Amino acid sequence: MYTCCQCENQFPLSQMEIDERMCQECFDCEHDSATYQPWEQDTNVPESYSCDDCGKELELPEPDYMSESKEYNL
Repeated sequence: MYTCCQCENQFPLSQMEIDERMCQECFDCEHDSATYQPWEQDTNVPESYSCDDCGKELELPEPDYMSESKEYNL
């Protein structure tokens, strides 16, 4: 049995993607639902962005500077 690096469930080798060391379900996830966690200075919680379905840590999205500037120019 092997442990998926994303969901930490155990699977037989035949159901694992060897290169990714994750189960097929996590490997096939399209990350349609994700949660952004901003950095919290008071509790020292780091900034993160993760998939709600498989738990994979995703790359942080680039800030949308255009929408931010529109808010301040109203």
